Amino acid sequence: MMKLYQDRDWIYQKYWGEKLSCQKTADLCEVQKACIRRWLVKFDIPRRDGKEALKGQVSWNKGLTAETDNRILAGENCGLWKGGKIKRICKHCGKEFEIYPCRIKRGEGIVCSLVCQHEIFKDGRFKGKNNPNYGKYPSKKIREKIGSANKGKKSPFNTRIEIECDYCGNKIIKKRILIKKHKNHFCNTKCAGKFLVEEIKAGNRKVDNFRDKQHTEKAKHKQGLASKGNKYALGFKHTEETKQKNREFSRKNWQDPEFVKKVLKAIERRPTNPEKALDEMTPVIVRYTGNRAWWRKLNDDKFHNPDFKITGQNKVIEIWDGYPGGEYWHKGQNPQELINLYAQAGLECLIFWEKEIYNQQEMILEKVNQFIEKRRIS
Repeated sequence: MMKLYQDRDWIYQKYWGEKLSCQKTADLCEVQKACIRRWLVKFDIPRRDGKEALKGQVSWNKGLTAETDNRILAGENCGLWKGGKIKRICKHCGKEFEIYPCRIKRGEGIVCSLVCQHEIFKDGRFKGKNNPNYGKYPSKKIREKIGSANKGKKSPFNTRIEIECDYCGNKIIKKRILIKKHKNHFCNTKCAGKFLVEEIKAGNRKVDNFRDKQHTEKAKHKQGLASKGNKYALGFKHTEETKQKNREFSRKNWQDPEFVKKVLKAIERRPTNPEKALDEMTPVIVRYTGNRAWWRKLNDDKFHNPDFKITGQNKVIEIWDGYPGGEYWHKGQNPQELINLYAQAGLECLIFWEKEIYNQQEMILEKVNQFIEKRRIS
């Protein structure tokens, strides 16, 4: 006569349908656990993993305590009993608290709470090697436990305070730790920039001039180590194959009308900030033409578009970026050569540097008025 466990449908129903373990199935058939396991393999029935096997099962000691059931061993009756919690005194507030000896071995038990911990470490008494956790790093399990224990709790380090912006006076909310870290506080970068400019003008802050400064040998050595093995470091050259790929990619982009439109829009962004500043401070007779509104062919066989044109006079004004020796767009060019080219075409030219427009506005306005009143060149 065939046994129950020898029927594939029956054993499959018990194991997967009713989620019985091998041991419970073996108890029903009054056989050993190994026998059920052997027939599961014989019928090619897949086995459940550990998580799947424990799913839905209730622990035997759930809801039981040492007072209600003798099988539960707790306190002094447990074989792992090590004396329980120890009384300690907080080194900050002097309050008595209890803690397990195992936590003392991990470097805890100095203070009674996170608030006292923050205050005592702020004093510097447990700084560096004096800290019991110096050189120690918690394991992944401990970090996960700390994270789950502190989840939803407000840390004293991250408490937020309402303060005023040092420039505009608007109310802002910042973390306490950031307020202690920084001297001034602002609501955005614009306020920070304007505040810094006013401080520099008032002479309260010094601006470091990094021009003509060189790195020390130590800094050069550090940079060399950082870029060591980096194929994109200084001196790297693309292969001919890479150059060809870049050319094809560029050609493909320029065939796209939307890409061309974006690039042209970025190039034709006029007027620039220094041009706006000069246009605002000069009289109406000084007309802005930097948007390609007025051209003149000069003796170098090139068409030139000046930034400003004096209405009714053969006079133009040009703005050069930066300062003498620090230009970008006009690098390597001599402003006197441009003045001579305009003079050969019967035009007078006045050139201002970008730095002068921002720092010497009264001088610029006076020069512009003199330039307008000056008689036309013969």
